[in-house]
Amino acid sequence: MLSTVVGLASDAVPNVKFNVAKTLMRIGQWLDQPTIQQQVKPLLEKLKQDTDSDVQYFAAEAMDSEYTIHSIKFIVA
Repeated sequence: MLSTVVGLASDAVPNVKFNVAKTLMRIGQWLDQPTIQQQVKPLLEKLKQDTDSDVQYFAAEAMDSEYTIHSIKFIVA
């Protein structure tokens, strides 16, 4: 499932990309630390730089979400 979501992050349609961010936020609790560090965090950082403000917003929300942020802070700390 994660590979499909990651692949959709490059879609040209902003609604697809912001749904990628929302999906990553929801599945973050089931992902292991290396996956979050190597795939999820860089992808959300990239989406935060998107030209569409909605994509940026949902990527930032995913980075700040309860599950994702805990996992990312765990890696950084």
